[in-house]
Parts: sequence; C-alpha cells; structure tokens
Amino acid sequence: MENKNISETKGVKTLLGDPKKAVIKLAVPMIIAMSAHTIYNLVDALWVSGLGKDIFTNAEITEIGTGALAAVGFALPFFMMIMAVSNGIGIGGGSTIEAGDTLEKYNLKIPQLTEKTIIKMSRFLPDVNTNFTNPIDLGAQGALPHIYYRTILTLDKDPNISSIVFVKDPERFRKLEDSLLGKLGFDKGVDLNRAFIRYISKAKRICTKPMVCVMLKISEGFEEYKSRYKFKLKLLNRNVPVFENFDLCGKILNNMNNYREFLQKYGKYPKN
Repeated sequence: MENKNISETKGVKTLLGDPKKAVIKLAVPMIIAMSAHTIYNLVDALWVSGLGKDIFTNAEITEIGTGALAAVGFALPFFMMIMAVSNGIGIGGGSTIEAGDTLEKYNLKIPQLTEKTIIKMSRFLPDVNTNFTNPIDLGAQGALPHIYYRTILTLDKDPNISSIVFVKDPERFRKLEDSLLGKLGFDKGVDLNRAFIRYISKAKRICTKPMVCVMLKISEGFEEYKSRYKFKLKLLNRNVPVFENFDLCGKILNNMNNYREFLQKYGKYPKN
C-alpha cells in the first residue's frame, strides 16, 4: 500500500476546502455529542430530584430529592475537572503513542530508556503530567526551554538511543507568553521562539547524536506561518532537519538508514 503524506489525507483536504462545508462537517458531530451529554445531565437531574417521593412517605424524608439534586450540582464542577484532566492525559498520551507507531512503521525502533536515564530525568521533571516511557511526554514542562535542553542532553547520554527526534510547535509560543510563563517565573515579554532556538542550538553543539525536529502544523494563519517559518529556518541553519509530520520524518529517516546499510555493505561507509 502506498503511504500518503498527512497533508493529502481526506481530513486535511476538508479543512483546506470550502470553509462552510468544513465548519458543517466539524460542527455536526460536536453538536450531537454535546446534545447527548446535555440530555443525559438533564434526565439525571430530573430522576435525582424525584428521589424520595415514591420511596418514602414521611413528609420530612421527601425532601431528600432536593438535597440529592443539590449534591449533584455541587459535584458537577469536580466531575468536569476530572474529565478535563482525563481528556488532557488521553490526548497527550494518544499523540505520543501515534508518534511511536508511525516511526516504527518505517522500521525505526523506539527503544526503552535505561534506568540511569530515568533517574536523571526524575531529578528535574515532576512525576505528574509527564511520561518517562519513550516516546517521552514532558507535559507542561515542555514549554520551558531549559527543561527541554536538559532533557535532550540526558537522552544524548543514553546508550540505547542513536538519534533524538523532538517535537516543537512555535505557533503556541505567543499564547504561552501571554498566559503560562508569567506563572512559571519568566519575565514579561520573553520571546520563547528565540529562547528555544538558543537552547536547542546549545544542545546541538554538545550532543553527539543526530537531532531531528518534527514541527506539527496546529493552526493556519499568517502569524502562525511566519512563526513556523522563522523557527524552521533557524533550525535548518544549525543543521537540524525539520519535518512537518511523523510520517514524512519516518519515511526519510528510513531511506537514510537503508542508504547507510547499502554503503556499509560495499565498504563505502566510514566505520567511525
């Protein structure tokens, strides 16, 4: 079966086609799902509010329906918080699993990290919202340039790893600069684009293993395109290859490995 670039898929064609059709196709499933969820909550509230009237006959006990409804309303915000955390973990975990599956499809093994590497990373990464299982998920810590830098250096020392593939989406930098970074102790007006380039460049000079960047396209717009272009150009000037998706990255790296094996077979590839 021929492998198609992600930019040629039906979903992307829908997004890049007629805006009205794209909005309808994306909105209808969401409307149905949210309507079903709302109806479920409504029926649940009606049923809970009726508790006590048919079961209990004592006038004082019949008020249990009102109390039960209040309890449901009180618990709703906590339930929504649990759902938000679960969705965040599911989306993040799903993306890392998809990345691993895509790369392994092209004969690129995702090795396990050594115990020594995991211990080193646990010294500067929290246990919450992070995943030390390769592929690594830094969670919110991935927005911090110095944490990203330390992670790359730690992976470079792992004997199981032959190359480092990392993901960066610079179009999110502007939103993080306006919201998250102030809470993390960064100065107001910090340029995350320049900060990440500085730290990645520093890591590139130190690391002995190849570094490859996958720059996923999250949103489309002039500012987003300009941010991606500037970030990509600076990485390319530092000899860091940049790909738009894991499928393209895996395909090219696999071809490079095949060519290396071909040169090794005929003694044309340097041993060191």
